[in-house]
Amino acid sequence: MSVRTTESPLRTLRRLWKRAPAWRLTGLAAALLTALCLLFPPDRAVGHHGAAAAVSPAARYTPQPAAAPSAMQATAPAATAVTAPATAPPVQTAILSLATPDSHGASADELDNAVAGRRISGSLRVDGFDVPLPPGDWLQLANARFKQSTADGEMLMLGRVKNRRLVGYVRITAGRSTSAPGAGFRATPGCDHKNENTNVLVNEASEPFGHQACWLLDHSFLAPLQAWADRSNKLPPLERAAAGDLAAKGVSYPQEMISLRFTRAETWGLLEVRYVFSPEEDHITSSNVASYTDSDWQPGTIGRYPEKVAYVAKLKQWGDDFWPRFKLAFDAGQRMPSR
Repeated sequence: MSVRTTESPLRTLRRLWKRAPAWRLTGLAAALLTALCLLFPPDRAVGHHGAAAAVSPAARYTPQPAAAPSAMQATAPAATAVTAPATAPPVQTAILSLATPDSHGASADELDNAVAGRRISGSLRVDGFDVPLPPGDWLQLANARFKQSTADGEMLMLGRVKNRRLVGYVRITAGRSTSAPGAGFRATPGCDHKNENTNVLVNEASEPFGHQACWLLDHSFLAPLQAWADRSNKLPPLERAAAGDLAAKGVSYPQEMISLRFTRAETWGLLEVRYVFSPEEDHITSSNVASYTDSDWQPGTIGRYPEKVAYVAKLKQWGDDFWPRFKLAFDAGQRMPSR
C-alpha cells in the first residue's frame, strides 16, 4: 500500500511560478493594474438613482408664477421650469389671459378669456342671417344643428354676464327650406292669440307654412336649469347644454327673466329669436316660487307690483323699436348664402 503525501499551497505556487512563464506574466500585469487603480481611482458616474447631476453654471432654475385657478381647471401642484441661460432672450411665460386672441383684460363678466371664450357684440351671422344683438358683450353658451324632412338649420344660445351673474341671454333658431319650392314652417305657438301666460302680443301675420310675423313678451322660469345634470329633469337639449356651460364658467342666474320672442318666417326660411333680460339689472326681485304659473310676472298677478308693470312697459317699448330692425335682418337673409 502506497502512502500519499499532501503538498502545501505555497510549494505548489512556487512550482507553477518556475514552470509557467505565461502565467507568471499575467499575474504580474494583474498586480500592476490593481495597484494603479488603487493609486489613481477614476471619476464616479452618477446613475439614474444616484444624486442629481451637476448643473452647468450657465443654467439656472426659477419657479414660474402660478396662474390663478379657473372654474374649468383641476388643482395640481405647481411645476418648476428651466429658464434659458442669462445670455439668451427671456421666454414669455404663457398666462391664462393670453389664451384667446381677443384679450380684454378686466371685463364686466369677470371671466378669464380662456374660460369665457370669444365675446360677440353688434350682430352674429347664423345660417346666413345677421342676427342683431342688444348692446353688450355676448358669450356663446351652446349650439346645435337641426334637420327636418323639408328644412334644416342652426340653434344657438348666447349669454351676457356681469360679475359672474347672467343678466341676459339670446336663443336663436335659424332655418331654411331644403325643398324646392320651399315647404315653409309650422305656425309659431302663441302667435295666433294671446293666452294666460303672455303679457304682450304683437301679431302681424300667422299663416302656417307661409308668411309669419309676430312677437310676444312673457317670462322665463330658470329654476329647473339648476338640475341640468339630472337626466330625469326633462330639459330641451340646448338649454341643458347652456346650463352646463354656465356651471363650468361659475356663472349664476336668477329664478326668472323676461323674454321677448321675435318670429319671421316665409316658405324659404325661418328666424326666431328670444331676447331675454334680467329685472335684477333694474333692482327688481321676484318672489321665490315653485313653478312658472306661480310667478309674480304672470298677467293675472303682475298688477300687484307696480315696479314690474313699469318694467314690462319699458321692454314693450324696446320691442316696438327693435321689431323693424329684426324684420330687416330676416329679409336680408334671403339674399345671403346659408352655408
